[in-house]
Amino acid sequence: GPQDVLHTLLNNLKVQDRQMRVCTTVAIAIVAETCGPFTVLPAVMNEYRVPELNIQNGVLKALSFMFEYIGDMAKDYIYAVSPLLEDALMDRDPVHRQTACATVKHLSLGVAGLGCEDVLLH
Repeated sequence: GPQDVLHTLLNNLKVQDRQMRVCTTVAIAIVAETCGPFTVLPAVMNEYRVPELNIQNGVLKALSFMFEYIGDMAKDYIYAVSPLLEDALMDRDPVHRQTACATVKHLSLGVAGLGCEDVLLH
């Protein structure tokens, strides 16, 4: 099922090859779009806890693509991911913050006008 695919994809975030990591983030987003974000989000958010920059950036990029693909479905997940994004926006690494900003952009565009302004303002 999707969990087996996701397990392999999350392991791919650990490789050194940048191209492989980027393709992996897109694949994670496609799994989320196809099988529902609820199948992917818990494992992806858990992976963010690994204290390695490449993995955390991969998670943020996967979330960015996911929110771009799922559009207004993001409304159901915005409160769950906001603490993770808040942490990412305060990171020392500028690439980390930039990727977090792209994620917030896609999230914001998806939930525009759906009553989630409180968390976006936060």
